[in-house]
Amino acid sequence: MALAIETADAQEFAVKMNLARQLGEDSKSRKTLQAKLAEQQRLLAEVRAGEQRYRTLFEHSPEPVFLVSCDSANPGRIVDLNAAACRCYGYTRDELLALRIEDLKGVVSAAEAEASFNRVMVG
Repeated sequence: MALAIETADAQEFAVKMNLARQLGEDSKSRKTLQAKLAEQQRLLAEVRAGEQRYRTLFEHSPEPVFLVSCDSANPGRIVDLNAAACRCYGYTRDELLALRIEDLKGVVSAAEAEASFNRVMVG
């Protein structure tokens, strides 16, 4: 039996398993492992579908949407954005990716955004 796993960035990792050799003739163990592998494949398909829905919403939003780094080494760095952000701020995608969110007028700082996010998460 072989299982191929494709990550979000399209790298493919193949995991090949010879169940008969590894588990011998224990059909119960083989069936249990096959069921677990099938469940992992189902969950991976659900994750991919969710990622695709998020990407569609992100890319097609009429409002500017930014994904900003919360990494303490470089907080506020813009790591992704949609086309509406380029239209709204008048920069190219590459220009915006070179900026920090604080560099844009009318946008909250990374610290303010993090505080707001934390308030929402706490309830």
